[in-house]
Amino acid sequence: MSGKPLVRFGFFLTAIFLTLVVILSTLPHCIEGHEAADCVNNFSRFIASSPNEKGDTLAGIAGSLAFLWIIITVLLQRNELAAQREELQLTREEFSRMADAQTKQVDLLVKQGEIFDEEQKQRKESQIGEVFRQDLKLLVAQIREFRPCLFVAAPVGKHFSGLRVGYYQNLSDDHLGLFLLPPHRESDVEEQYIGFHEYLTECSDILSALVEKDLITQKTNDFEKLLLILETCENLLWRKKLLGDADKRLAARVRLVEICELLNELKTLPIWKDAP
Repeated sequence: MSGKPLVRFGFFLTAIFLTLVVILSTLPHCIEGHEAADCVNNFSRFIASSPNEKGDTLAGIAGSLAFLWIIITVLLQRNELAAQREELQLTREEFSRMADAQTKQVDLLVKQGEIFDEEQKQRKESQIGEVFRQDLKLLVAQIREFRPCLFVAAPVGKHFSGLRVGYYQNLSDDHLGLFLLPPHRESDVEEQYIGFHEYLTECSDILSALVEKDLITQKTNDFEKLLLILETCENLLWRKKLLGDADKRLAARVRLVEICELLNELKTLPIWKDAP
């Protein structure tokens, strides 16, 4: 029972109790052995009673009413405490729902951040990949223009035969011109790089052998071209670390690292006239 109905119920019991007191006060009280004419009602007896008796009667009535309202008060307090507990429970549930909502919101923000980072990463990889593929084409053009020309002692043909990366030309009875020519294929980038790898491998073998046998009589002037090619290689190798998986596989297929290593080997050979 809630607060207001309980208070009304207390007033109702109080009214019943007072009504009973009034009814009891109107009942006649006859002393045993006396005639009916000697009977008086209880209220008259109360009026005629001594002060102590009056006090005891009023104290009994007041005590009964006080006990009744103590019970009503306890019940009211119990209801209030139950309402407070229910309100606290509702508050805890609401806080729990708010905490869950905030957790979900944080998770959503984290996922959005991860998606944004992934998109930024893919965009960056795409941009770097585009520059990487352009540099691959630039390296193709640079290697095509890389045509070292050396003078070697004749008759070099006794030492080298079946030259596939260039040709010899007689310059005099004692000297031959060695012209190294990269392959020129109208094909895709991957096939061109496969041809360049074969070309540079044979160039490195031939030039190393010529240096070892001390057959070079005049060095080449193409060192500056080689430096430009190596600069492009450095850019490609640096960007390779930042590439996406697809472009990394492309770099592996064209043997980029091996080609750059072969070019660096050529740089170390003592065949360059304009080398510092």
